[in-house]
Amino acid sequence: MICRMVFGKVSQARDIESFRLKELQVRSETSRLPVALDGEVEMMNPPLHYRMRPGALRVIVPGESR
Repeated sequence: MICRMVFGKVSQARDIESFRLKELQVRSETSRLPVALDGEVEMMNPPLHYRMRPGALRVIVPGESR
């Protein structure tokens, strides 16, 4: 999958599933899971809790050039 992504051969409809969720809990039988945080990988104990916070991130984009 990674090689296909690098070469732009991933079909979103066929290869990737997406879901719209407000909250997600990840459980695992293993005692620790690798989690990427700002480009660094940390080992964390499950269950992992993720939630959507509408309006928490303000994004500023440049206006159209004239």
